[in-house]
Amino acid sequence: KSVDVLELASLLYENVGGNPLALKLSLRYWEIGGDFEHIRSDLQNRFFGQVYASGNDAALSAWGALMFYPSGISLESLMSYWGVDEGAVQFLHQHRLVESDGEGWLALIASASSFLRSQYFANSEVKRRIDSLFDEAVHVGNFEVIEHALITGFPEITDQLREELLRSWWREGLQRNHWAVWRAILEAHF
Repeated sequence: KSVDVLELASLLYENVGGNPLALKLSLRYWEIGGDFEHIRSDLQNRFFGQVYASGNDAALSAWGALMFYPSGISLESLMSYWGVDEGAVQFLHQHRLVESDGEGWLALIASASSFLRSQYFANSEVKRRIDSLFDEAVHVGNFEVIEHALITGFPEITDQLREELLRSWWREGLQRNHWAVWRAILEAHF
């Protein structure tokens, strides 16, 4: 590919950021004909795979629990609902997996969520962890997690469990004025 060096440097920086290792790997991929989407995907899989492998049980459970809250959750709720400790949250911050508003609200970054979602279907240990977290949420009646699963279809649940959840929770959804959400959920499932 004949590309101006400054143009290539600019493209690489725009697409993978300023991390020197990411830039070096990206340049190698580019030289062998890779496109930026493939480069970005591979880098994310390598990075998040290493972070996942280095996390302890508490940190990985916190990462998994945050997947159920795409808009985020308060640190206080994360700690009380899921038993997450400060060390687990510190791990997530240290590896830049979460965004925080500085006042205790945490949200998983989109690429960290995407990584776990893809691993859910490819890695039995990740699937087991996410399913276990979801089972716990159902057991304690965590409405937000149940509603999220019914909306997104994630994690995978049996038809029987989906029907039980729909029958048990639709009234709660309406009482919370989630009319449009529950209409879409019910239309999709019936």
